[in-house]
Amino acid sequence: MNPTPALPANEWDVLLGPFYLVTDVARWIGVSTRVVRYRIAARQLIGLKTTDRMLLPSFQFNEYREAPKRLREVLTAMDPPGIDPWGDAALLRERREELGDRSPIEALWAGQYEEVLALATELGEVVRELVSPQLGVRKTTKSGDATDLTLRTGHSPASTDG
Repeated sequence: MNPTPALPANEWDVLLGPFYLVTDVARWIGVSTRVVRYRIAARQLIGLKTTDRMLLPSFQFNEYREAPKRLREVLTAMDPPGIDPWGDAALLRERREELGDRSPIEALWAGQYEEVLALATELGEVVRELVSPQLGVRKTTKSGDATDLTLRTGHSPASTDG
């Protein structure tokens, strides 16, 4: 029997839910809450933080209480720094033409690992381009040259007056 959803229906429930609490998932899959939290931290499961609790979207579990194979690999490719789990969950639920009008999570369940991973990698490139400047990361070009991007201060090292 599945755990009872953690929250009443709302917009997020319609988009990504229903959601389960960590304690309910732990009981349901037969592990401790520590193991569930570890799997969230390791990106083996999707955990969505609210102001007072961690929620797990039900779409990531099948009838055998398992998450899809290669979910961690897809999440890491899609959101390399792991900064937007809510956005990641939304992207996993969005139907995509390139996946035969399936969502990435549906395609993972159907065994379309390579197609989903290719899409996740493509989306991850966009994320890297957007967040790298804010994180002060160095971007490596295809030729192997490293280029400094704008740092958190908003100043590029090359643009300082001196």
